Amino acid sequence: MAPPDAPEDEDEDVEESPRGPPTRGPPPRGPPSRGPPGRSAPNGPPSGPPTGPPMKGPPADAFQSSEPEPEPEPEPEPEPVEEAPKKRGPPSRGPPDRRAAPARGPPGRRGPPGRESVQTEQSEESTFDAALARMTGQEEEDIVDAEELAAQDAAEARVEAAEEVLAATEDSGKWEEAEEEEEPLPEIEPLPEEAAEGSRYPKLKKANTGRLKDAPLKGHIVPHTHWDRAWYLPFQKYRYRLVELVDDLLDLMENNPKAYPSFELDGQTVVLEDYLDVKPENEERIRRLVEKGRLNIGPWYVLPDEFIVGGEALVRNLLMGERTAKRWGGRSQVGYVPDPFGHVAQLPAILSGAGLDSFIFTRGAGPWIQEAGGVFNWYASDGKAKVLAVQQVPDYPNLMAWGFEERPLDRKDGLDVDIDTAMGRMQRLLDKHESIGWKPDVLLFGQGSDHTHPQPTLPMLIGKASQKFNGQIKRINIRRDT
Repeated sequence: MAPPDAPEDEDEDVEESPRGPPTRGPPPRGPPSRGPPGRSAPNGPPSGPPTGPPMKGPPADAFQSSEPEPEPEPEPEPEPVEEAPKKRGPPSRGPPDRRAAPARGPPGRRGPPGRESVQTEQSEESTFDAALARMTGQEEEDIVDAEELAAQDAAEARVEAAEEVLAATEDSGKWEEAEEEEEPLPEIEPLPEEAAEGSRYPKLKKANTGRLKDAPLKGHIVPHTHWDRAWYLPFQKYRYRLVELVDDLLDLMENNPKAYPSFELDGQTVVLEDYLDVKPENEERIRRLVEKGRLNIGPWYVLPDEFIVGGEALVRNLLMGERTAKRWGGRSQVGYVPDPFGHVAQLPAILSGAGLDSFIFTRGAGPWIQEAGGVFNWYASDGKAKVLAVQQVPDYPNLMAWGFEERPLDRKDGLDVDIDTAMGRMQRLLDKHESIGWKPDVLLFGQGSDHTHPQPTLPMLIGKASQKFNGQIKRINIRRDT
């Protein structure tokens, strides 16, 4: 090691050694050099601390630890600056310069200006150039192929349409049919005023309603009469009315098989005996209608008051009804019990024993009918026999005197009916079914009442109602029992 007071010029002849220790002499007294550090080749090892703050920082390996550090991602380097070779030895150990201490940050944090500032300047410069090109009209034009662009738009539109169809299908759970334009419904032809030859009624036609919409409900209308053999008038006066009614019924049904296909004769055969006692010549006419399933008779011989008679009387009543009905073509297969004020608990077993599996009624049900919804399985008291029970809502004459709502004293076989009041009656019945929670998709309407005649206006009124409630009731027709 050289003595501390060794002159500097002695070092000139010494071979440069990057690993040699620096001199320990005092710093030079002269003014500091004004050139940038590192621009001129050093004459030898430094003799003391630097005369000013270092501009480039210490060598990169001066502060490296024994553990390797992750290499930074490569970034574009600034243009290199020519520099004189520097010694790689350690910094001098003399006292630090009073003007500034050497930077002690990690390697790479000192040196040339940051790369971010260079990138920012380049970005600003490119933005300015692009704006200037747009202003001066020197911007490069993007040439687009119109056919290629149209093909891309069409492909995107097809993909969007397919996605919409798929989403709609997933939401609804099924494909929806395209809505068709509604066709105007034809006008229902009015009834002819003149009677047909050999009849007291005009020739009737089944109403042409046109193409109706689909709907969740179906309506079945059952034209009928309820016949009390004796009530507020004596028996013979009621039989006089009965003969007139059956004469008109035979006339109407024989001359209009399609427009007036069926009629329910109150579920009892005794009324035919009362009629044929007066008009025996019409027995064959009645038989033809019964055999074709158009005139429904039975299954009872006479409608019973169930709580007055015993169980055996009810059984024998059904046996007599079947026997008499066979004389005229056969009995109805419907357990029609409209008028009694109550029903015995074993009636399902009695009806089942007679070969009947249904029970149509009006009265006798308690508040539980609301929960039953108008149609339910009724089990007998033994818990085994059952019938399908159907309540007439709100009663068996729910559509009686249809179109005569404001003229209750007029004959109901007339041709002058009020369409507006008739449609209002149908709407009230629909509301009534909804209010009791009617569950099935079939509605039962009884078109008739006590001692009422058949209405020749029924086919026309059915056509009007089918158009009026189009989309609410799918089809309204006259029900035929087979």
